Amino acid sequence: MMAYQGGMKGEGMNTEKGGRRGFHSLSLRERHEVSSKGGRAAHKKKTCHEWTVEEAREAGRRGGKKTQAKRRRLKKLIPDDPPGM
Repeated sequence: MMAYQGGMKGEGMNTEKGGRRGFHSLSLRERHEVSSKGGRAAHKKKTCHEWTVEEAREAGRRGGKKTQAKRRRLKKLIPDDPPGM
């Protein structure tokens, strides 16, 4: 005898540990729609974060430093000229 799988959206969804629940159970398109609605609502209520010029500049600086550091690490791992060339 088969167990009842349910007749709702997410039919047959594994709800035990490791199953698809919440946002993970939605398709990529559905997640995007829900997120967009939340963003629009936050802007409408004026509760969203608005970046100042200084904040944006600092965020860009930090991102650039991270990228630069990653490139340096990779350069140490990968030689410019492979041996035997």
